[in-house]
Amino acid sequence: MELIYLYTMPLRQPKRMQKEENLYISEEDRIHLESLPETVRERILYERHLKKTEDNEKRELKHRTNRLIEEETESESEEDIVQKRDKIRSFKQSRPVSFDMFKCTVLCRNTFVSNMYKRTFKLLNGYYVKIRLEEGYHIYRISKIYEGKRYEIDGKVTNYWMQLERTGDKKEVNIQSISNKAITKSEYSKYINENTVPGGDKSLQQMHNKLIKSLESRMSEAEQDYSLGQMRRFSKDQRIAAKRRVELKVRLEKAKSENNLEEVDEIEKELHELAEPSEACGA
Repeated sequence: MELIYLYTMPLRQPKRMQKEENLYISEEDRIHLESLPETVRERILYERHLKKTEDNEKRELKHRTNRLIEEETESESEEDIVQKRDKIRSFKQSRPVSFDMFKCTVLCRNTFVSNMYKRTFKLLNGYYVKIRLEEGYHIYRISKIYEGKRYEIDGKVTNYWMQLERTGDKKEVNIQSISNKAITKSEYSKYINENTVPGGDKSLQQMHNKLIKSLESRMSEAEQDYSLGQMRRFSKDQRIAAKRRVELKVRLEKAKSENNLEEVDEIEKELHELAEPSEACGA
């Protein structure tokens, strides 16, 4: 019943606009972001929200830790000191994180494969994934999504890679490494006992709502064009690749004439990829 509630609740939260106001650095920053496509602007603001939440919790943890340490005196017994330090550790998970809420933000491999050609793909940054290591399955948080070497998965070619993090460890993986298996309660317990989940259930609920909005909403015409362009970009059919090169060269000349340096860089990068031998598309 809880999951159904999450799907039916309004996407716009009270005071959302007021919260967004706090995420702009300056008036110039606001003007710049409002000139960007909505999906890009939302991704930037959402990443700022996560960072702000995490920084606030770190400051709160540091403040509480310092206060408890200052309260220790020479007259306290060793048992009292141990109890206080156990209390300090408990502050690391100061906001409740339920299994039902957390599992909604742990994404499976199929989610990435089915959305890899959409403009909203990079909005998956900040969510969680399950990967298999030698000692078993572990949960990691996606801290960065970036473009790297091409590889093939489920008949599709992509160049998306991810930087994953958990306490004391970082991994660089591609989509092939992500598990399709659902998270278990023991994996959930291990993760939240060793890692801080910024904002607790409240933040996870916002992440879940944002995920539903991003992946299930109807694509605009511009988003459809972007998705089609990505399919052509990574197509293994050389005829489609050749047609894509012609389109890119026309766009490149237009971007140069408009002095759009950012678009020039993107187009030149894709032209370089399409010029690579077909063997580069191997896994």
